[in-house]
Amino acid sequence: MIHSTEYCTLIDPVINDTLRIVTRCLRPTPENNLPILAGSQPAELRHKGVTLPSARRAMGPGRLLHSALTRSPGVNARHLKS
Repeated sequence: MIHSTEYCTLIDPVINDTLRIVTRCLRPTPENNLPILAGSQPAELRHKGVTLPSARRAMGPGRLLHSALTRSPGVNARHLKS
């Protein structure tokens, strides 16, 4: 299974190459300018748009992540002895 960070590192270069073709920009054009020139969303917004809804679903009541986040910090906490 591919994690989101791996997915981003795989897909972002492909998107940047496509944006270069669409905008007819050359390689020296900075990657952060390509979405602006093409009129599309920057990579950061695309990633947030994908990950935030997934995170919200994962934190819903009855989900494993919800119980882990709402548990008080003292419960099942391990303390290291000095």
